[in-house]
Amino acid sequence: MLVLLSLTACGGGNGSDDPAPSDPPLADSGEVLSTGTYVQGTQSWGYQNLRLPNQTGGFAYAQFFQASGPGPHPVIVMTKPYAGIDWTGEAVDDRWADQYNAYITAGSSPPMCAADVDGPDYDPATSSPTCYTLSTTQQTGEQAFMYLFNNYSVLVVYGRFYSGGDVENDIEDMLAGLRFLGTQTKIDQNQVGIIGGSWGGFEALYSALNAPAGVRPTVAVPMFPVTDFAGLINFINTKLPGLVSSDVLPQYTQFYDPYLRRFYASTGQPPNTNNSGYTLDDLTTLVTAANIPMLIPHDDGDTIFPANLSHEFSNANSNLIEGFWYKRLDNAPWQTVITKHGQIEDALLVPIHYTFTTSYLFSRLNDAGNLLYIPYAAQDMLNFFSDIRTYQSDLRDVSWLVPRLIELCDSTIYMYELSPGNATPVTAGAEYVAQSLNTVWGTSLTAATVPQYLIDMGLPPP
Repeated sequence: MLVLLSLTACGGGNGSDDPAPSDPPLADSGEVLSTGTYVQGTQSWGYQNLRLPNQTGGFAYAQFFQASGPGPHPVIVMTKPYAGIDWTGEAVDDRWADQYNAYITAGSSPPMCAADVDGPDYDPATSSPTCYTLSTTQQTGEQAFMYLFNNYSVLVVYGRFYSGGDVENDIEDMLAGLRFLGTQTKIDQNQVGIIGGSWGGFEALYSALNAPAGVRPTVAVPMFPVTDFAGLINFINTKLPGLVSSDVLPQYTQFYDPYLRRFYASTGQPPNTNNSGYTLDDLTTLVTAANIPMLIPHDDGDTIFPANLSHEFSNANSNLIEGFWYKRLDNAPWQTVITKHGQIEDALLVPIHYTFTTSYLFSRLNDAGNLLYIPYAAQDMLNFFSDIRTYQSDLRDVSWLVPRLIELCDSTIYMYELSPGNATPVTAGAEYVAQSLNTVWGTSLTAATVPQYLIDMGLPPP
Protein backbone atom coordinates (compact mmCIF):
# COMPACT_ATOMS: atom_id res chain seq x y z
CA MET A 1 0.00 0.00 0.00
CA LEU A 2 1.24 3.45 -0.86
CA VAL A 3 2.39 5.77 1.88
CA LEU A 4 1.96 9.44 1.04
CA LEU A 5 5.00 11.62 0.67
CA SER A 6 5.29 14.01 3.61
CA LEU A 7 8.04 16.65 3.54
CA THR A 8 9.06 18.57 6.60
CA ALA A 9 10.33 22.00 7.28
CA CYS A 10 13.91 21.13 8.07
CA GLY A 11 17.23 20.82 6.22
CA GLY A 12 20.81 19.66 6.51
CA GLY A 13 24.55 19.45 6.15
CA ASN A 14 27.68 17.84 7.50
CA GLY A 15 29.30 20.23 9.93
CA SER A 16 29.80 17.97 12.92
CA ASP A 17 32.97 17.87 14.98
CA ASP A 18 32.74 14.06 14.92
CA PRO A 19 35.45 12.50 12.77
CA ALA A 20 34.37 11.65 9.23
CA PRO A 21 35.69 8.54 7.48
CA SER A 22 39.30 9.00 6.40
CA ASP A 23 38.77 7.73 2.87
CA PRO A 24 40.89 8.97 -0.03
CA PRO A 25 39.33 11.65 -2.25
CA LEU A 26 36.26 10.33 -4.02
CA ALA A 27 35.36 10.71 -7.67
CA ASP A 28 31.91 12.07 -8.51
CA SER A 29 30.72 8.47 -8.90
CA GLY A 30 31.25 8.10 -5.16
CA GLU A 31 31.48 4.91 -3.17
CA VAL A 32 28.82 2.23 -2.77
CA LEU A 33 28.57 1.52 0.95
CA SER A 34 25.91 -1.18 0.69
CA THR A 35 23.18 -2.49 -1.59
CA GLY A 36 19.75 -3.95 -1.13
CA THR A 37 16.32 -4.52 -2.64
CA TYR A 38 13.19 -2.48 -2.01
CA VAL A 39 10.06 -4.63 -2.32
CA GLN A 40 6.53 -3.33 -2.82
CA GLY A 41 3.95 -6.04 -3.39
CA THR A 42 5.11 -8.18 -6.31
CA GLN A 43 7.59 -5.57 -7.57
CA SER A 44 11.15 -4.89 -6.49
CA TRP A 45 13.95 -2.46 -7.22
CA GLY A 46 17.62 -2.60 -6.38
CA TYR A 47 19.18 0.29 -4.49
CA GLN A 48 22.62 1.49 -3.47
CA ASN A 49 23.61 3.44 -0.36
CA LEU A 50 26.18 5.97 -1.55
CA ARG A 51 28.91 8.13 -0.08
CA LEU A 52 29.60 11.10 -2.37
CA PRO A 53 32.19 13.88 -2.26
CA ASN A 54 30.98 17.23 -0.95
CA GLN A 55 33.15 19.96 -2.44
CA THR A 56 32.92 22.09 0.71
CA GLY A 57 34.43 19.24 2.71
CA GLY A 58 33.28 15.93 4.09
CA PHE A 59 30.75 13.73 2.35
CA ALA A 60 27.20 13.69 1.12
CA TYR A 61 25.01 10.59 1.30
CA ALA A 62 22.32 9.31 -1.03
CA GLN A 63 20.23 6.29 -1.94
CA PHE A 64 19.94 5.37 -5.61
CA PHE A 65 16.87 3.32 -6.61
CA GLN A 66 17.31 1.98 -10.12
CA ALA A 67 14.49 1.65 -12.63
CA SER A 68 13.97 -1.70 -14.30
CA GLY A 69 15.53 -2.43 -17.67
CA PRO A 70 18.72 -1.30 -19.43
CA GLY A 71 17.84 2.39 -19.76
CA PRO A 72 18.83 5.10 -20.08
CA HIS A 73 16.03 6.17 -17.74
CA PRO A 74 14.74 9.54 -16.61
CA VAL A 75 15.38 10.19 -12.94
CA ILE A 76 13.75 12.07 -10.09
CA VAL A 77 15.99 13.57 -7.39
CA MET A 78 14.27 13.85 -4.01
CA THR A 79 15.83 16.16 -1.44
CA LYS A 80 15.53 14.77 2.11
CA PRO A 81 16.86 17.46 4.42
CA TYR A 82 15.56 16.10 7.70
CA ALA A 83 15.59 12.30 7.56
CA GLY A 84 18.10 10.51 9.75
CA ILE A 85 20.23 7.70 8.36
CA ASP A 86 22.36 5.16 10.22
CA TRP A 87 24.40 3.48 7.48
CA THR A 88 27.08 6.09 6.77
CA GLY A 89 29.73 4.91 9.21
CA GLU A 90 30.04 8.44 10.60
CA ALA A 91 29.93 8.91 14.37
CA VAL A 92 27.41 11.77 14.15
CA ASP A 93 24.85 9.57 12.37
CA ASP A 94 25.38 6.66 14.76
CA ARG A 95 25.02 8.94 17.78
CA TRP A 96 21.76 10.51 16.61
CA ALA A 97 20.34 7.12 15.57
CA ASP A 98 21.18 5.59 18.95
CA GLN A 99 19.62 8.54 20.76
CA TYR A 100 16.50 8.24 18.61
CA ASN A 101 16.17 4.48 19.15
CA ALA A 102 16.41 4.98 22.91
CA TYR A 103 13.77 7.72 22.66
CA ILE A 104 11.37 5.41 20.78
CA THR A 105 12.11 2.46 23.09
CA ALA A 106 11.11 4.65 26.02
CA GLY A 107 7.65 4.99 24.47
CA SER A 108 7.95 8.46 22.92
CA SER A 109 6.60 9.35 19.49
CA PRO A 110 8.55 10.84 16.57
CA PRO A 111 9.97 13.25 15.85
CA MET A 112 12.62 13.50 18.53
CA CYS A 113 13.57 17.11 19.24
CA ALA A 114 16.97 17.38 20.89
CA ALA A 115 19.79 19.85 21.45
CA ASP A 116 21.28 21.03 18.14
CA VAL A 117 24.76 20.24 19.43
CA ASP A 118 26.24 19.68 15.96
CA GLY A 119 24.79 22.88 14.52
CA PRO A 120 26.95 25.94 13.90
CA ASP A 121 27.41 28.46 16.73
CA TYR A 122 25.48 26.25 19.11
CA ASP A 123 24.96 27.80 22.54
CA PRO A 124 23.25 25.55 25.09
CA ALA A 125 21.79 28.59 26.82
CA THR A 126 20.17 30.20 23.78
CA SER A 127 20.09 27.82 20.79
CA SER A 128 16.90 26.01 19.85
CA PRO A 129 16.73 22.23 19.46
CA THR A 130 16.46 20.44 16.15
CA CYS A 131 14.16 17.54 15.35
CA TYR A 132 15.08 14.11 14.05
CA THR A 133 13.37 10.99 12.77
CA LEU A 134 15.32 7.91 11.70
CA SER A 135 14.35 6.95 8.17
CA THR A 136 14.19 3.36 6.92
CA THR A 137 14.76 2.25 3.35
CA GLN A 138 11.23 0.87 3.24
CA GLN A 139 9.79 4.28 4.15
CA THR A 140 11.97 6.02 1.58
CA GLY A 141 11.03 3.50 -1.08
CA GLU A 142 7.34 4.04 -0.36
CA GLN A 143 7.80 7.79 -0.79
CA ALA A 144 9.54 7.14 -4.13
CA PHE A 145 7.16 4.39 -5.22
CA MET A 146 5.07 6.31 -7.73
CA TYR A 147 8.20 7.38 -9.58
CA LEU A 148 9.59 3.83 -9.56
CA PHE A 149 6.21 2.42 -10.62
CA ASN A 150 6.41 4.63 -13.74
CA ASN A 151 9.95 3.33 -14.41
CA TYR A 152 11.83 6.42 -13.31
CA SER A 153 15.02 5.95 -11.36
CA VAL A 154 15.12 7.85 -8.06
CA LEU A 155 18.05 9.44 -6.27
CA VAL A 156 17.31 10.42 -2.66
CA VAL A 157 19.89 12.90 -1.31
CA TYR A 158 20.10 13.36 2.45
CA GLY A 159 20.87 16.82 3.81
CA ARG A 160 21.24 15.59 7.43
CA PHE A 161 20.22 18.82 9.13
CA TYR A 162 21.00 17.29 12.52
CA SER A 163 24.67 16.87 11.57
CA GLY A 164 25.28 20.62 11.37
CA GLY A 165 26.82 22.40 8.42
CA ASP A 166 25.56 25.56 6.74
CA VAL A 167 23.45 26.51 3.74
CA GLU A 168 26.39 26.29 1.34
CA ASN A 169 27.07 22.77 2.55
CA ASP A 170 23.37 21.90 2.11
CA ILE A 171 23.49 23.03 -1.51
CA GLU A 172 26.69 21.11 -2.11
CA ASP A 173 25.12 17.92 -0.71
CA MET A 174 22.50 18.14 -3.44
CA LEU A 175 25.07 19.05 -6.10
CA ALA A 176 27.04 15.94 -5.12
CA GLY A 177 23.94 13.92 -6.00
CA LEU A 178 23.59 15.65 -9.37
CA ARG A 179 27.28 15.09 -10.15
CA PHE A 180 26.81 11.42 -9.32
CA LEU A 181 24.02 11.16 -11.87
CA GLY A 182 26.37 12.64 -14.45
CA THR A 183 28.52 9.51 -14.13
CA GLN A 184 25.67 7.03 -14.64
CA THR A 185 25.27 5.56 -18.12
CA LYS A 186 21.79 4.19 -17.33
CA ILE A 187 20.49 7.71 -16.62
CA ASP A 188 19.20 10.00 -19.36
CA GLN A 189 21.11 13.19 -18.58
CA ASN A 190 18.51 15.24 -20.46
CA GLN A 191 15.65 14.00 -18.28
CA VAL A 192 16.47 14.85 -14.68
CA GLY A 193 13.86 16.29 -12.33
CA ILE A 194 14.36 17.50 -8.76
CA ILE A 195 11.73 17.99 -6.06
CA GLY A 196 11.72 18.96 -2.39
CA GLY A 197 9.57 20.80 0.12
CA SER A 198 10.22 23.63 2.59
CA TRP A 199 13.94 23.52 3.49
CA GLY A 200 14.15 20.71 0.97
CA GLY A 201 12.52 23.13 -1.48
CA PHE A 202 15.38 25.54 -0.87
CA GLU A 203 17.82 22.67 -1.51
CA ALA A 204 16.06 21.70 -4.74
CA LEU A 205 15.87 25.31 -5.94
CA TYR A 206 19.40 26.41 -5.15
CA SER A 207 21.09 23.20 -6.30
CA ALA A 208 19.20 23.26 -9.61
CA LEU A 209 20.21 26.87 -10.24
CA ASN A 210 23.83 26.38 -9.16
CA ALA A 211 24.44 23.05 -10.90
CA PRO A 212 27.11 22.87 -13.62
CA ALA A 213 25.64 22.70 -17.12
CA GLY A 214 26.52 19.04 -17.59
CA VAL A 215 24.52 17.88 -14.56
CA ARG A 216 21.80 20.52 -14.41
CA PRO A 217 18.22 19.27 -13.86
CA THR A 218 15.77 19.53 -16.71
CA VAL A 219 12.91 20.58 -14.46
CA ALA A 220 12.47 21.49 -10.79
CA VAL A 221 9.62 21.56 -8.28
CA PRO A 222 10.69 23.44 -5.15
CA MET A 223 7.58 23.30 -2.96
CA PHE A 224 6.93 26.16 -0.49
CA PRO A 225 10.68 26.90 -0.43
CA VAL A 226 12.97 29.51 0.95
CA THR A 227 13.63 31.60 -2.15
CA ASP A 228 15.01 35.00 -1.25
CA PHE A 229 16.92 34.53 2.02
CA ALA A 230 17.55 38.24 2.36
CA GLY A 231 13.83 38.88 1.99
CA LEU A 232 12.98 36.19 4.54
CA ILE A 233 15.37 37.60 7.12
CA ASN A 234 14.02 41.08 6.54
CA PHE A 235 10.50 39.72 7.12
CA ILE A 236 11.53 37.96 10.34
CA ASN A 237 13.28 41.03 11.72
CA THR A 238 11.00 43.87 10.59
CA LYS A 239 7.53 42.59 9.68
CA LEU A 240 6.80 39.52 11.78
CA PRO A 241 6.94 41.39 15.13
CA GLY A 242 4.02 43.53 13.92
CA LEU A 243 1.92 40.50 12.95
CA VAL A 244 1.99 38.58 16.23
CA SER A 245 1.68 39.30 19.93
CA SER A 246 4.64 39.48 22.27
CA ASP A 247 3.83 36.09 23.75
CA VAL A 248 3.72 34.39 20.33
CA LEU A 249 6.85 35.98 18.84
CA PRO A 250 9.28 33.85 20.93
CA GLN A 251 7.81 30.70 19.35
CA TYR A 252 8.85 31.98 15.93
CA THR A 253 12.23 33.09 17.23
CA GLN A 254 12.87 29.60 18.57
CA PHE A 255 11.70 27.98 15.34
CA TYR A 256 13.88 30.06 13.02
CA ASP A 257 17.02 29.89 15.16
CA PRO A 258 18.57 26.67 13.76
CA TYR A 259 18.03 27.87 10.19
CA LEU A 260 19.40 31.35 10.74
CA ARG A 261 22.49 29.94 12.43
CA ARG A 262 23.13 27.78 9.36
CA PHE A 263 22.59 30.75 7.05
CA TYR A 264 24.87 33.07 9.00
CA ALA A 265 27.52 30.32 9.16
CA SER A 266 27.78 30.75 5.39
CA THR A 267 27.25 34.49 5.05
CA GLY A 268 28.63 35.99 8.27
CA GLN A 269 26.88 37.27 11.37
CA PRO A 270 24.80 40.48 11.33
CA PRO A 271 25.45 43.30 10.81
CA ASN A 272 28.25 42.10 8.54
CA THR A 273 26.23 39.50 6.64
CA ASN A 274 27.11 39.08 2.96
CA ASN A 275 23.89 37.99 1.26
CA SER A 276 25.52 37.61 -2.15
CA GLY A 277 23.98 34.63 -3.93
CA TYR A 278 20.90 34.59 -1.71
CA THR A 279 18.86 37.61 -2.87
CA LEU A 280 15.99 37.91 -5.34
CA ASP A 281 18.26 39.61 -7.88
CA ASP A 282 20.85 36.84 -7.53
CA LEU A 283 18.20 34.16 -8.05
CA THR A 284 16.83 35.95 -11.11
CA THR A 285 20.29 36.01 -12.65
CA LEU A 286 20.72 32.30 -11.94
CA VAL A 287 17.29 31.43 -13.40
CA THR A 288 18.13 33.24 -16.64
CA ALA A 289 21.43 31.38 -16.94
CA ALA A 290 20.08 27.96 -15.96
CA ASN A 291 16.91 28.15 -18.12
CA ILE A 292 15.10 25.52 -16.03
CA PRO A 293 11.28 25.41 -15.94
CA MET A 294 9.92 25.28 -12.40
CA LEU A 295 6.65 24.85 -10.56
CA ILE A 296 6.42 26.40 -7.09
CA PRO A 297 3.42 25.30 -4.99
CA HIS A 298 2.86 27.68 -2.09
CA ASP A 299 -0.22 28.23 0.08
CA ASP A 300 -1.00 31.82 1.06
CA GLY A 301 -1.67 30.49 4.55
CA ASP A 302 1.99 29.54 5.05
CA THR A 303 3.29 30.79 8.40
CA ILE A 304 6.86 29.54 7.95
CA PHE A 305 8.04 31.01 4.66
CA PRO A 306 5.85 33.90 3.42
CA ALA A 307 4.18 33.01 0.12
CA ASN A 308 4.69 36.51 -1.26
CA LEU A 309 8.44 35.80 -1.54
CA SER A 310 7.66 32.94 -3.90
CA HIS A 311 5.21 35.17 -5.79
CA GLU A 312 7.89 37.83 -6.24
CA PHE A 313 10.40 35.25 -7.42
CA SER A 314 7.95 33.84 -9.95
CA ASN A 315 6.88 37.29 -11.17
CA ALA A 316 10.50 38.22 -11.80
CA ASN A 317 10.98 35.05 -13.88
CA SER A 318 7.51 34.41 -15.29
CA ASN A 319 8.78 32.90 -18.54
CA LEU A 320 10.23 29.93 -16.65
CA ILE A 321 8.54 29.76 -13.23
CA GLU A 322 4.91 28.88 -12.69
CA GLY A 323 3.11 29.08 -9.40
CA PHE A 324 0.59 26.77 -7.81
CA TRP A 325 -0.48 29.42 -5.37
CA TYR A 326 -3.65 28.33 -3.66
CA LYS A 327 -4.69 31.94 -3.09
CA ARG A 328 -7.33 31.58 -0.42
CA LEU A 329 -6.45 34.20 2.20
CA ASP A 330 -5.73 37.91 2.27
CA ASN A 331 -3.28 37.42 5.13
CA ALA A 332 -1.58 34.36 6.58
CA PRO A 333 -2.70 33.55 10.15
CA TRP A 334 0.67 34.21 11.79
CA GLN A 335 -0.90 34.80 15.21
CA THR A 336 -3.12 31.74 15.41
CA VAL A 337 -1.59 29.02 13.18
CA ILE A 338 2.05 29.03 14.18
CA THR A 339 4.84 27.61 11.98
CA LYS A 340 2.71 25.67 9.49
CA HIS A 341 2.85 25.49 5.70
CA GLY A 342 -0.91 25.96 5.48
CA GLN A 343 -3.22 23.36 4.01
CA ILE A 344 -0.35 21.84 2.04
CA GLU A 345 0.42 19.90 5.23
CA ASP A 346 -3.01 18.26 5.43
CA ALA A 347 -5.96 18.87 3.09
CA LEU A 348 -3.71 19.52 0.09
CA LEU A 349 -1.23 16.74 0.84
CA VAL A 350 -2.31 14.44 -2.01
CA PRO A 351 -3.34 17.07 -4.61
CA ILE A 352 -0.09 19.01 -4.32
CA HIS A 353 2.51 16.55 -3.01
CA TYR A 354 1.43 13.84 -5.42
CA THR A 355 -1.02 14.62 -8.18
CA PHE A 356 -0.05 17.98 -9.67
CA THR A 357 3.67 17.93 -8.92
CA THR A 358 4.01 14.40 -10.33
CA SER A 359 2.14 15.37 -13.47
CA TYR A 360 4.30 18.48 -13.90
CA LEU A 361 7.50 16.46 -13.59
CA PHE A 362 6.39 13.53 -15.71
CA SER A 363 5.05 15.67 -18.55
CA ARG A 364 8.53 17.22 -18.92
CA LEU A 365 10.45 13.98 -18.47
CA ASN A 366 8.73 11.70 -20.95
CA ASP A 367 10.62 11.93 -24.22
CA ALA A 368 9.75 8.28 -24.88
CA GLY A 369 6.01 9.03 -24.81
CA ASN A 370 5.30 6.30 -22.26
CA LEU A 371 1.96 5.92 -20.53
CA LEU A 372 2.14 7.67 -17.16
CA TYR A 373 0.17 6.91 -14.01
CA ILE A 374 -0.55 9.90 -11.78
CA PRO A 375 -1.67 9.29 -8.18
CA TYR A 376 -4.76 10.91 -6.74
CA ALA A 377 -7.30 10.41 -3.97
CA ALA A 378 -10.88 10.91 -5.14
CA GLN A 379 -12.34 12.61 -2.05
CA ASP A 380 -9.31 14.83 -1.48
CA MET A 381 -9.42 16.01 -5.07
CA LEU A 382 -13.19 16.58 -4.94
CA ASN A 383 -12.70 18.72 -1.85
CA PHE A 384 -9.91 20.59 -3.60
CA PHE A 385 -12.03 21.36 -6.67
CA SER A 386 -14.93 22.44 -4.47
CA ASP A 387 -12.63 24.85 -2.66
CA ILE A 388 -11.41 26.24 -5.97
CA ARG A 389 -14.98 27.00 -7.03
CA THR A 390 -15.56 28.76 -3.71
CA TYR A 391 -12.47 30.90 -4.27
CA GLN A 392 -13.79 31.77 -7.72
CA SER A 393 -17.00 32.99 -6.14
CA ASP A 394 -14.88 35.08 -3.76
CA LEU A 395 -13.23 36.63 -6.84
CA ARG A 396 -9.85 35.11 -6.04
CA ASP A 397 -7.36 34.24 -8.76
CA VAL A 398 -7.53 30.54 -9.68
CA SER A 399 -6.00 30.81 -13.16
CA TRP A 400 -2.84 29.06 -11.93
CA LEU A 401 -4.77 25.76 -11.88
CA VAL A 402 -5.68 25.73 -15.58
CA PRO A 403 -2.25 24.70 -16.97
CA ARG A 404 -2.08 21.84 -14.50
CA LEU A 405 -5.48 20.51 -15.63
CA ILE A 406 -4.44 20.77 -19.26
CA GLU A 407 -1.39 18.65 -18.42
CA LEU A 408 -3.64 15.97 -16.96
CA CYS A 409 -5.52 15.84 -20.26
CA ASP A 410 -2.51 14.62 -22.22
CA SER A 411 -3.09 11.31 -23.98
CA THR A 412 -0.23 9.68 -22.05
CA ILE A 413 -1.73 10.49 -18.63
CA TYR A 414 -3.79 8.05 -16.61
CA MET A 415 -5.03 8.77 -13.10
CA TYR A 416 -4.31 6.15 -10.44
CA GLU A 417 -6.66 6.19 -7.44
CA LEU A 418 -4.88 5.72 -4.14
CA SER A 419 -7.90 4.84 -2.00
CA PRO A 420 -7.90 1.16 -0.92
CA GLY A 421 -10.55 -1.08 -2.40
CA ASN A 422 -11.29 0.99 -5.49
CA ALA A 423 -12.57 -1.43 -8.15
CA THR A 424 -11.55 0.83 -11.06
CA PRO A 425 -8.39 2.62 -9.93
CA VAL A 426 -7.25 3.78 -13.38
CA THR A 427 -8.98 6.52 -15.42
CA ALA A 428 -7.71 8.37 -18.48
CA GLY A 429 -6.55 11.85 -17.45
CA ALA A 430 -8.85 13.78 -19.76
CA GLU A 431 -11.82 11.69 -18.68
CA TYR A 432 -11.03 12.34 -15.03
CA VAL A 433 -10.72 16.10 -15.56
CA ALA A 434 -14.02 16.22 -17.46
CA GLN A 435 -15.81 14.22 -14.76
CA SER A 436 -14.40 16.46 -12.02
CA LEU A 437 -15.47 19.70 -13.72
CA ASN A 438 -18.89 18.26 -14.46
CA THR A 439 -19.37 17.18 -10.84
CA VAL A 440 -18.27 20.44 -9.24
CA TRP A 441 -19.18 23.06 -11.85
CA GLY A 442 -22.16 21.35 -13.51
CA THR A 443 -20.66 21.34 -17.00
CA SER A 444 -21.25 18.66 -19.64
CA LEU A 445 -17.70 18.18 -20.84
CA THR A 446 -16.19 14.99 -22.23
CA ALA A 447 -12.67 13.67 -22.54
CA ALA A 448 -12.71 14.87 -26.13
CA THR A 449 -13.92 18.42 -25.41
CA VAL A 450 -12.33 19.31 -22.08
CA PRO A 451 -8.76 20.09 -23.28
CA GLN A 452 -9.84 22.74 -25.77
CA TYR A 453 -12.41 24.11 -23.34
CA LEU A 454 -9.69 24.73 -20.78
CA ILE A 455 -7.45 26.34 -23.40
CA ASP A 456 -10.22 28.63 -24.66
CA MET A 457 -12.22 29.33 -21.51
CA GLY A 458 -10.15 28.38 -18.49
CA LEU A 459 -12.17 27.08 -15.57
CA PRO A 460 -15.95 27.18 -15.86
CA PRO A 461 -17.61 30.18 -14.18
CA PRO A 462 -18.67 29.53 -10.59
